[in-house]
Amino acid sequence: MDELWLFRRGSADIYRIKNSDLYQLGSKIAKEAFDSYFGQELLGDSHTAGCYIRLWQYCEEVGATDMFDLAKLKERLREQVLNS
Repeated sequence: MDELWLFRRGSADIYRIKNSDLYQLGSKIAKEAFDSYFGQELLGDSHTAGCYIRLWQYCEEVGATDMFDLAKLKERLREQVLNS
C-alpha cells in the first residue's frame, strides 16, 4: 500500500520506486492502455475517456514521460472531447 501512495506523491518519490514490481506492472498496464486507445476509433462513452484523461494527468503529475508520447495522448484526448 505504501508504494501506491508514493506513486501519487511526485517525481522525487517515484524515483525511489521506479524499479519496484508495482511500478513495472503499472507501466506495462499504462503502455497497453495507450496502445489500445490508439488502436481503435474514438471512444463512445465519456467514462472510459475520463479514465484516459486521468492516465495522462497521473503521468504528467509524476513526470513519467518516458512510457509513451504524452503529447500524442493529450492531442487525441482533445479530439475525443471535441467529438463527444
